[in-house]
Amino acid sequence: MWEKINKDDLINDIISGINNIPEINPGEQPNWTTEVKDCLAKIAIKYGLECSYTLKSDGKKEFLFDFIMHSFLEYSDNEFFPGGKSIGAVYLCAESEWDTNIDSIQDDFEKLLASNAPIRLMVYSVCEANKTKHTGWLKFIIKNNPMVTNETTFILAACVSPNDIFEIEKFVKE
Repeated sequence: MWEKINKDDLINDIISGINNIPEINPGEQPNWTTEVKDCLAKIAIKYGLECSYTLKSDGKKEFLFDFIMHSFLEYSDNEFFPGGKSIGAVYLCAESEWDTNIDSIQDDFEKLLASNAPIRLMVYSVCEANKTKHTGWLKFIIKNNPMVTNETTFILAACVSPNDIFEIEKFVKE
């Protein structure tokens, strides 16, 4: 899976890309979500990967998660569907939640636990007063959940209000 792509470079590009998203009020959730997905799509293109996510302008559709970055396997020589293809490897699964309630954030975060993607991104909105507690809770879940291996990198991207600036942490289970 990682023969042609450097995992650390991909992670660094994701973090850098999110950090460079222009400021938009998370209260304008459709615009904010579009900015995040567009950022990730550009990174996928850079690495020669495909992506699945909902974006009305190009007709793309989500596949299980808010965003996945993946490769395809092409099956040109088969008797059932010549030229067919299917998902080969999933590099990134991402979820986003703009409601600052921890229950809403955790509902989307739980989907990432069920993924087997080596990179999992959680983008969420949180007020400054709850940032340490909310992020700490997500890290606690990662650390103690048996479905998460030490091969998995979580990127926790908290859009912290009132300044609406991303605070991003890379977290790997030890």
